[in-house]
Amino acid sequence: MAEDLTAAYAGEIDGQGELPLRVRNRLLGQIITRLPGEQERAAFIGHLGLTCAERSWGIWLSAFEAETEPMDLAREAVLSATGGPSPREGMDRLGILKASLDGKFALGENYFAAIYAGFSCWAVARDALARCTSVESVDSELSIAPEEWDACFLASLAVAGGAIWEDVGDNDSRRAFWLWYLGAAIPHALHEATSAR
Repeated sequence: MAEDLTAAYAGEIDGQGELPLRVRNRLLGQIITRLPGEQERAAFIGHLGLTCAERSWGIWLSAFEAETEPMDLAREAVLSATGGPSPREGMDRLGILKASLDGKFALGENYFAAIYAGFSCWAVARDALARCTSVESVDSELSIAPEEWDACFLASLAVAGGAIWEDVGDNDSRRAFWLWYLGAAIPHALHEATSAR
């Protein structure tokens, strides 16, 4: 299922290497509606975000090697959303992590890519703890607060080095990320969500 859908969406990547939010949401909406239940939907969204966060995790570690809480919380939250135990003090940890990540912006622009990778983990945990089973119908990240950006978009910022509207980052890296997302991340997340039944 995912292979057919994702192949059709590769042409939607724009000239700056971005797979627009409206396109991603249309694709994810098609996949989610084909999943049989809430558990599989939450698992798909959780595993997709986690797969993207893992793709950018090395960028975080290059700046904050000793700090593993972002990924620890993301993994625990996805495990919880897929039927495992709830992370100890999950919501409290989520708030503490967000404050810590926000504070790291004071370190300067050289750390932004790593901070985006940390926020990707935070977004995974946010959605998994909320048992997110759907996507919003929004056209662009500029239409919503940064706290609502999805984990895969935040990971793409880390990998590319910034957002297209900031006129920073590498378009080829951004395009490669979204091609990987379509060709590998979505099929992997779908497999994880449906094999857990």
